[in-house]
Amino acid sequence: MSLLNQVLQDLENRKADTNSGENYLDQLKVVPEQSSQSTYRLLFVIGLLGLFLIALSWLLINHYKHDTSEETPTLKEQTKTYNIKQSKGQLIIDEKHQNSTTVKASIVKKIKPEATIKHPPLNKKIKATEPKKETKQTTVVTEQPRQLAAVAKGEKMPVLKTERQQRESRLKTIHKNPFDPKKQAKQLFQLTKQQSSQKLKQEKLLQVLELDNKHLPARLLLAQILNQRGQAQKSTFLLDQGLKLFPGQLQLIKLRSQLHLQQNQAQQAIKQLQTITDKAQQDENYLALLAAAYQQNQQYADAQLLYQQLVQLRPQQAQYWLGLGLAYDKQDNQDPAFKAYQQALNKNTLQATVVSYIKQRLSILK
Repeated sequence: MSLLNQVLQDLENRKADTNSGENYLDQLKVVPEQSSQSTYRLLFVIGLLGLFLIALSWLLINHYKHDTSEETPTLKEQTKTYNIKQSKGQLIIDEKHQNSTTVKASIVKKIKPEATIKHPPLNKKIKATEPKKETKQTTVVTEQPRQLAAVAKGEKMPVLKTERQQRESRLKTIHKNPFDPKKQAKQLFQLTKQQSSQKLKQEKLLQVLELDNKHLPARLLLAQILNQRGQAQKSTFLLDQGLKLFPGQLQLIKLRSQLHLQQNQAQQAIKQLQTITDKAQQDENYLALLAAAYQQNQQYADAQLLYQQLVQLRPQQAQYWLGLGLAYDKQDNQDPAFKAYQQALNKNTLQATVVSYIKQRLSILK
């Protein structure tokens, strides 16, 4: 029984082993099917990612090309955004909107074949000027729009002038119409004489002397106006400066000696007036100033001689008769003094204070 039982148990064990083997084979068959499906899925995902990356890179490349094409201006845009300047034989591009250097090179390449320029080539030195220095470009920039417009139309660009040629042309223009300060000073002086205001005359006369320092009529008139307006010191300086420019000039000497007399400087006035030559000593104003200077310096005999000469030149001048009467009176010549005073009083041209003084002296001299 035991053997039979063992045999039966062995059979059952074998069946169990066979069943387990079959199950194992089934498991082996299932495992390969699952691994192949996961491999296919992985390859599919990798393929999709590759396609996505390729499409993304294509979009980026197209976008970059589009941006660079927009940044490169056309020839018409370059004419609006660039000013070309010629300096020392070189064309300088003034870049108002900052663009790349390739744009500048393209401009030179388009301009160079159609231009007949005698100065050095354009592509040697091209530099962008700073916006702050635009004021220095006025000499040449005005020619550039016409040149660029000619290039855009396919025409021959005009020949650019060098800086030296432009300077020579300006000098020729100035030579044709030269600025003559003396002529302008003369015209301004004529206009100044028409002014009624002394202040405006003074300002204009100063401008005349700035244009022509040797304009004698302007200097004389300005000295008189300054003296009348109480600016004797400025008038004196102006006359002294004029005497250095025009030594021995009669009008300047007379005005300067008149200022000496106003300042009670009789000796300086006499010294100034005695520098006049013999020909100028026949001038009435000169003789009157010298006579007044002698009288102020108490040289009555010299004053008497000059006043006698003056009353012969101008017998209707009451001041000359008054001076003669004073000269006689100071020398105690009563009869000639009385007659001279009477002649001055008869002219009826003297001021009231002078008339009262003459009447007082006449009452004493009777």
